[in-house]
Amino acid sequence: MSSNKHKLGVEIEKKSLAVWKWWKLKRTVKSFIEGEPYTVQFRFKNLGSQKFPGGHASMYVSWPTGTRVEWPLKIPPLEPNETRYATCRGLPAASSEAICSGFGLVLCSSITSDDKQGVDLMNLEGTYQVHVGYDPRSVDDIQATTWSEFSTRYALVISAVGLLIVALEKVVSFFWWLWFLVRPDP
Repeated sequence: MSSNKHKLGVEIEKKSLAVWKWWKLKRTVKSFIEGEPYTVQFRFKNLGSQKFPGGHASMYVSWPTGTRVEWPLKIPPLEPNETRYATCRGLPAASSEAICSGFGLVLCSSITSDDKQGVDLMNLEGTYQVHVGYDPRSVDDIQATTWSEFSTRYALVISAVGLLIVALEKVVSFFWWLWFLVRPDP
């Protein structure tokens, strides 16, 4: 990394917009679900000692099916140690839908500054460098599942709770029986 390059940190904030519709219950879930929408915000921090004049980045998510969703970002000007969100097509958050189940890798294909100096992209704390270009090492990931896998996970939790209740009832019955077996007659 040369000293004439800008040094930026990036962090990705993801939010699922999937709504679980079961009977009359409609509830937003935290899990990313195949075919359901989500939003992504990109937060940049100037890790260098000079002002960052603003710039552009091209981030994308690559799904296991080979499908890519591209997000062109406008990075605002940043003072040293200042943190701000980038905009995507004039909006504060990029949006898409989970193309398929599995891991969608979030990568950076390019990043430039308005003053034409180079940019080194790091994580937000500046502890490791993020690779720019078509490198398989991702900035972050989006783990998506299907509705059936999501429902199976919760059915398993409900079954475990039910089994715990039955086991607790058996233990209480045993101790009740033991109490009457060993207690002295009045």
